[in-house]
Amino acid sequence: MHTQASPSTRTDALLDALIADPTSAESLLGDLSEVRAERVEHDGETAAERQHRREVLRSVPALLWQRLREAPVMVVATSVIGVLVIRFVMVMAVLIQQSAVSAVTGGLLPHMLDVTLNFLTVTLCGTLVGSTVGRFGGRGALATASWLAMAYGLMLVVHLPFSVASHNDVFPGTLIHEFVECPVPLGILIGAALGALRRHSIVTARANRRHQM
Repeated sequence: MHTQASPSTRTDALLDALIADPTSAESLLGDLSEVRAERVEHDGETAAERQHRREVLRSVPALLWQRLREAPVMVVATSVIGVLVIRFVMVMAVLIQQSAVSAVTGGLLPHMLDVTLNFLTVTLCGTLVGSTVGRFGGRGALATASWLAMAYGLMLVVHLPFSVASHNDVFPGTLIHEFVECPVPLGILIGAALGALRRHSIVTARANRRHQM
């Protein structure tokens, strides 16, 4: 029978995916688990879990910086390649989506519906790439994917003012196309988190099978 992971298990799995060194991950997770167990006795399960999540969130910036210091080449290479891959996949997916919609509707698609489809397509592209990094990127993959998301966000921030300024038509319906990619960094993070959780469940299942043999 499949047992659903508890909230703390999912939280700890995501924290573990931020740390490349297994010894450091085990040490930090052990410390946080001890603190959580003490809080459960004094404050109850719900309050302890809430505080546990806060502690995990507070540790994220330091862990991201640690990942960059430990593997700068990998982080930079993944960010650059990831941005290029997302852009390529996104352009191809949008072209396919627009061709399919045009074939069905004869090109008579309402503007906002067209924008919405593009919005969903590019977000899905970011999620798929993030999921791939989180699932197959090894230890610390969630931290690497987080840097990819930040790199993509930085690219958008730098590119957006120039792109908006280049529009001759200031009608909001045309400018809104420039903001379609804004959810991509969030899609990368969500995909990476899901991929990391999937990887954690597979690794845990293999470890349990080895333990039972």
